[in-house]
Amino acid sequence: MAVLLFFILIGALFLSNPPYTNLSSDINFFKGLGQVIGFQKRDLDRMVKRSKHHSAPPKKMEGLVDGRYLKVCINELEGGAFLKWKIDIQWACKNPYAIDLQMQPETTLSSIGKQLGMQDVEVFDERLDKAYLIKCNHRQFPLQQFSTDFSQRLLSKQEVTSTIQVKEKNVHYSDIVYLPKESMIDYISFLVDTNKLLVEMVDNWQPLYKLNQA
Repeated sequence: MAVLLFFILIGALFLSNPPYTNLSSDINFFKGLGQVIGFQKRDLDRMVKRSKHHSAPPKKMEGLVDGRYLKVCINELEGGAFLKWKIDIQWACKNPYAIDLQMQPETTLSSIGKQLGMQDVEVFDERLDKAYLIKCNHRQFPLQQFSTDFSQRLLSKQEVTSTIQVKEKNVHYSDIVYLPKESMIDYISFLVDTNKLLVEMVDNWQPLYKLNQA
């Protein structure tokens, strides 16, 4: 009787948590993405090993890309023809002048706040200024250089959901998007490259008083 009960419990667990059947396909997808981004083979092998050990699709890849630490996290939230994805990208940076930057979608409340004098940095890109509340502790920081490619791609979405933060030694990007899986490699590689541009700006920028001293 005890043996029968044991097998019934095992069967119930199996039915409630069926084995993951798309593991090989998802591993190949993430490996392909990692290769396009530029992750080293040993970092991708570590990701594959972790995925196989847990019998779960990869959700994170991390390591050095072009000499900088990069972490990319991708979670599939919903299925369907256009999948819902949660994307987080984190680049390490040097940030020698302690730039503190926040870009978050404009809301009704923040729009009212801007009219009442809430700190907001204008990048003189009408679409970007309208879509985002932008705060930066260095008002000289040339966000205009970053805004063109970023605004053309991301503001084409119906709803702006992405956030960008430069804090201490990290540039962090977060977003939720609806895309078919076959479009993800191109989209995420674009995001990685665009945020790398911001990293390079943060690391290489000098305030005016430093330039005047040179």
